[in-house]
Amino acid sequence: MEEEFTLLLPSFNAYDFFSNPSNIIKFIPLFKSISQISDNEFIVSVGWILNIKINVKRILAKNRISYIISRSEQPRIMGKLDHIFEPLQGNTNLTKVKIIFYYKGPLEKLIKIESRRFYNKVKDEIDQNNKEEVSDIEFDNILNQMKTILSGIIKTDDQFDMLINKAVMESINSEIALIIGSDRNSMKFLFDKGNLIKEKGSVENIKSGMKFVMKKKE
Repeated sequence: MEEEFTLLLPSFNAYDFFSNPSNIIKFIPLFKSISQISDNEFIVSVGWILNIKINVKRILAKNRISYIISRSEQPRIMGKLDHIFEPLQGNTNLTKVKIIFYYKGPLEKLIKIESRRFYNKVKDEIDQNNKEEVSDIEFDNILNQMKTILSGIIKTDDQFDMLINKAVMESINSEIALIIGSDRNSMKFLFDKGNLIKEKGSVENIKSGMKFVMKKKE
């Protein structure tokens, strides 16, 4: 299983969050408890039809966290969970996270389904806790004080990254708003002094073919 998503969180904060296995198991109902037996080794209690314990080894590297999962007794279990962190260039508040999960053991399909649900829950909670919500009326009041400096259609993911980078750089000297999508379902981002300061909508909803408008405060 591979998943990739963007968090409204600086990369060092995202790294700290995922380096604590307790933050992972609290979102997965099958995982009941965790105990630490050394700096990077843990035992996790899992509740299936029978309660079992699995060994977890943590490997910390620059921009990467890996968890090796194993159980030598029956039922035998092998697995590896990788987290790869990539700060969005030019923006300290956004981090791309790539998840690579391998698992061999009982209930493989269920475990993979639960893993996807887990990362959706994590993203929702982190975004909810860290982004500053702003209403459509507030954003409209801000946009009325701005003039359009760029518009077009997003054709690729790379183009979206370039738009974000441009908004970040332009915002060093003046507030910049980036609006993507239709008026009814648009996503709006406000940048100032090189940082994302307000957001309405989610980058996960952005797709190729969407229109965009970039505005600058006069």
